[in-house]
Amino acid sequence: MTIASVVPTSSPRRAGATAAALLAVLALAGCSSKPVDVTVAVTGTDTTCTPAADVAEPGVIQFDFTNNGTKESELYLLDAKGGTVGEREDVGPGTTAKLVVEVEAGSYTLQCKPGQKGDGIKAPFTVTG
Repeated sequence: MTIASVVPTSSPRRAGATAAALLAVLALAGCSSKPVDVTVAVTGTDTTCTPAADVAEPGVIQFDFTNNGTKESELYLLDAKGGTVGEREDVGPGTTAKLVVEVEAGSYTLQCKPGQKGDGIKAPFTVTG
Protein backbone atom coordinates (compact mmCIF):
# COMPACT_ATOMS: atom_id res chain seq x y z
CA MET A 1 0.00 0.00 0.00
CA THR A 2 1.33 3.43 -0.82
CA ILE A 3 0.67 6.59 1.15
CA ALA A 4 -1.20 8.01 -1.83
CA SER A 5 -3.76 5.19 -1.55
CA VAL A 6 -4.70 6.15 2.01
CA VAL A 7 -4.71 9.93 1.63
CA PRO A 8 -8.12 11.45 0.87
CA THR A 9 -8.10 13.64 -2.22
CA SER A 10 -11.06 15.84 -1.31
CA SER A 11 -8.98 18.37 0.59
CA PRO A 12 -5.29 19.16 0.04
CA ARG A 13 -5.05 20.39 3.62
CA ARG A 14 -6.58 17.21 5.03
CA ALA A 15 -4.45 15.09 2.68
CA GLY A 16 -1.27 16.72 3.96
CA ALA A 17 -2.32 16.30 7.58
CA THR A 18 -3.24 12.66 7.02
CA ALA A 19 0.06 11.88 5.29
CA ALA A 20 2.01 13.65 8.05
CA ALA A 21 0.12 11.72 10.74
CA LEU A 22 0.78 8.41 8.98
CA LEU A 23 4.49 9.14 8.66
CA ALA A 24 4.66 10.18 12.33
CA VAL A 25 3.04 6.90 13.41
CA LEU A 26 5.47 4.88 11.30
CA ALA A 27 8.47 6.82 12.62
CA LEU A 28 7.43 6.57 16.27
CA ALA A 29 6.55 2.90 16.18
CA GLY A 30 10.21 1.90 16.48
CA CYS A 31 9.13 -1.54 15.41
CA SER A 32 10.67 -3.92 12.97
CA SER A 33 9.00 -6.50 10.79
CA LYS A 34 12.23 -8.54 10.80
CA PRO A 35 12.65 -11.54 13.12
CA VAL A 36 13.88 -10.86 16.64
CA ASP A 37 17.61 -11.51 17.12
CA VAL A 38 17.68 -11.29 20.92
CA THR A 39 15.24 -10.81 23.79
CA VAL A 40 16.21 -8.77 26.85
CA ALA A 41 14.04 -8.80 29.97
CA VAL A 42 13.62 -5.45 31.72
CA THR A 43 12.08 -5.18 35.17
CA GLY A 44 10.66 -1.89 36.37
CA THR A 45 9.41 -0.93 39.81
CA ASP A 46 8.43 2.43 41.27
CA THR A 47 12.13 3.15 41.87
CA THR A 48 14.19 0.91 39.54
CA CYS A 49 14.70 0.05 35.87
CA THR A 50 16.80 -3.09 35.57
CA PRO A 51 17.66 -4.87 32.31
CA ALA A 52 18.74 -8.51 32.56
CA ALA A 53 21.59 -7.61 30.17
CA ASP A 54 23.03 -4.21 29.35
CA VAL A 55 24.82 -5.22 26.11
CA ALA A 56 23.52 -6.72 22.86
CA GLU A 57 24.60 -7.15 19.25
CA PRO A 58 23.13 -4.92 16.50
CA GLY A 59 19.85 -6.12 15.02
CA VAL A 60 16.30 -6.56 16.19
CA ILE A 61 15.94 -6.53 19.97
CA GLN A 62 12.77 -7.41 21.85
CA PHE A 63 12.58 -5.91 25.32
CA ASP A 64 10.15 -7.80 27.57
CA PHE A 65 9.19 -5.12 30.09
CA THR A 66 7.69 -6.38 33.35
CA ASN A 67 6.16 -3.72 35.56
CA ASN A 68 6.55 -4.84 39.18
CA GLY A 69 5.63 -1.37 40.44
CA THR A 70 2.36 -0.04 41.82
CA LYS A 71 1.77 2.51 39.00
CA GLU A 72 1.19 2.26 35.28
CA SER A 73 4.55 2.63 33.57
CA GLU A 74 6.32 3.18 30.25
CA LEU A 75 9.56 1.87 28.72
CA TYR A 76 11.66 3.89 26.29
CA LEU A 77 14.84 3.14 24.38
CA LEU A 78 16.70 6.41 23.80
CA ASP A 79 19.63 7.00 21.47
CA ALA A 80 22.88 8.74 22.49
CA LYS A 81 21.33 12.16 21.84
CA GLY A 82 18.23 11.39 23.93
CA GLY A 83 15.93 10.79 20.95
CA THR A 84 13.28 8.09 21.20
CA VAL A 85 14.14 4.92 19.28
CA GLY A 86 11.07 3.08 20.57
CA GLU A 87 8.55 3.21 23.38
CA ARG A 88 5.93 1.10 25.09
CA GLU A 89 3.27 2.95 27.07
CA ASP A 90 0.44 1.98 29.42
CA VAL A 91 2.05 -1.06 31.05
CA GLY A 92 -0.05 -1.80 34.10
CA PRO A 93 1.24 -3.05 37.45
CA GLY A 94 1.94 -6.78 37.39
CA THR A 95 1.94 -7.02 33.58
CA THR A 96 4.54 -7.55 30.87
CA ALA A 97 4.67 -5.83 27.47
CA LYS A 98 7.02 -6.08 24.49
CA LEU A 99 9.05 -3.33 22.82
CA VAL A 100 10.69 -4.42 19.55
CA VAL A 101 13.29 -2.16 17.92
CA GLU A 102 15.96 -2.50 15.28
CA VAL A 103 19.22 -0.90 16.42
CA GLU A 104 22.73 -0.27 15.16
CA ALA A 105 25.90 -0.25 17.25
CA GLY A 106 26.02 2.59 19.75
CA SER A 107 25.21 3.84 23.22
CA TYR A 108 21.57 3.83 24.29
CA THR A 109 19.53 4.40 27.43
CA LEU A 110 16.61 2.38 28.74
CA GLN A 111 14.15 4.63 30.55
CA CYS A 112 11.32 3.39 32.76
CA LYS A 113 8.66 5.94 33.67
CA PRO A 114 6.59 4.85 36.66
CA GLY A 115 3.38 6.85 36.76
CA GLN A 116 4.15 7.87 33.14
CA LYS A 117 5.54 11.22 34.35
CA GLY A 118 8.84 13.02 34.74
CA ASP A 119 12.30 11.91 33.69
CA GLY A 120 11.85 8.37 34.94
CA ILE A 121 14.65 5.99 35.85
CA LYS A 122 17.46 5.41 33.37
CA ALA A 123 19.83 2.52 32.74
CA PRO A 124 22.64 2.47 30.15
CA PHE A 125 22.38 -0.03 27.28
CA THR A 126 25.12 -0.68 24.73
CA VAL A 127 24.82 -2.22 21.30
CA THR A 128 28.23 -3.53 20.25
CA GLY A 129 29.29 -3.90 16.65
